[in-house]
Amino acid sequence: MVNKTHHDKADATPDAALAIGGGGVMKVEMVKGVEGYSIYFNDVRILGPKPWGGGTIVKRWTLSVEHAERLRDLLDEFIKSTGGTQ
Repeated sequence: MVNKTHHDKADATPDAALAIGGGGVMKVEMVKGVEGYSIYFNDVRILGPKPWGGGTIVKRWTLSVEHAERLRDLLDEFIKSTGGTQ
């Protein structure tokens, strides 16, 4: 467990979440707050409740372009299987 408090960026936008960082990777973090777990891409909360008062980063990953392509394909298949549109 990483002993660091995580806060939402006040100026975060979906575009910020999609920005590729240095070295062609995206930062992914799992944050545990009082209401449960959240997932952040480049400091933008994508899933889960906002960790009010901060939260603890319990896991970090770096997402390469290759991993992002695999994730996209998986999400596309999920959307198709649920009758959603792309």
